[in-house]
Amino acid sequence: MVPADVDVLLTHGPPRGHLDDGGKGCPQLVKEILRVRPRLVVFGHIHAGRGEKQLSYDGFERAYSGIMGGHDTLLSAMGMLFWFCISRVGSMFGWHATTETTMVNAAVVGQSMDYAEHDGIVVKV
Repeated sequence: MVPADVDVLLTHGPPRGHLDDGGKGCPQLVKEILRVRPRLVVFGHIHAGRGEKQLSYDGFERAYSGIMGGHDTLLSAMGMLFWFCISRVGSMFGWHATTETTMVNAAVVGQSMDYAEHDGIVVKV
């Protein structure tokens, strides 16, 4: 369990569905991140998932996380479609999620698995 006041979370592996090469991450970690909402989450382990992305706390993300967690798949898929449409309309009016988490898969080892092939990732928080 992640403490509620964490701003930076460092884990070995990724949350499921986020920079994890097609769902190889941890479903429980997704739930903890959605609960705690840290500003930054850094992980590695899944080398092919290397990169950076923003996680917005909105209806679309809740529905997506439901699918990644294997719960209410059909209902969550319908929710994703609904929230996708809402977010597109909202973006035309300048609406956006007020809270975001920067997620970074900082794996430096490449496909060869023998040596570091990538430089570090610099994140501004």
